[in-house]
Amino acid sequence: MADKTNKLTVSLVRPEFTRFEDIIKPGTRGIEIEGVGEFYAEDSRSRHPDWVRDFFVGALARNFTIRTASAKGVLLVKAKRRIFAIVFGHGRHLLNDSVIEERFGLKIVLNCVESQSLRSIDKTTLGSVPKQSREQMSREK
Repeated sequence: MADKTNKLTVSLVRPEFTRFEDIIKPGTRGIEIEGVGEFYAEDSRSRHPDWVRDFFVGALARNFTIRTASAKGVLLVKAKRRIFAIVFGHGRHLLNDSVIEERFGLKIVLNCVESQSLRSIDKTTLGSVPKQSREQMSREK
């Protein structure tokens, strides 16, 4: 059986934010994980998706049980003088606006890989309407 792997989304918090309370939205519950950091989350609630009601005008609800839940979690870790946010599920919605360093992941990759080995880049711009795009070279240099 193959080893289980998890994809992590790691963001660097901007240096002017030094307290966890300034990074996480007010009212979000958190617990300390000793020797690691603090984990923040919101309870998930199961509900009917809006599209069941809005698009199908309830016709599906009479024939199917369709429910959804959005899990949200953020682990804040202090390493030396900086804070990292490890996001789980929809956890980015628990962070205050403008606390994350822009293009942190791109800078890390560009510093860690050989420039000749890059062929494509997948980009996601976070915001109220996330934008995903891919740039690919036709062949290696």
